[in-house]
Amino acid sequence: MQVDINQVEWVVMRGISLGLVKGSMDQVAGNFEVKWVLPRVLNKEQISVLSEKLGEWETKVGDMKGRVLDATVELLH
Repeated sequence: MQVDINQVEWVVMRGISLGLVKGSMDQVAGNFEVKWVLPRVLNKEQISVLSEKLGEWETKVGDMKGRVLDATVELLH
């Protein structure tokens, strides 16, 4: 499942409202700290796929952060 960067906040808030996750969100910094996740049994293959997708997501978020910082620097000059 792919989530557009503009939809991440909505997905996180939906997960919180459904009781799937608990945590805190810092909208300014763009962070969500997960404190609890509804337990689910996953096999090793599912965990591996999930880990890979989270790694890809982390890379994409980092790239977007870099683009936003670059654009912000240009606006401030």
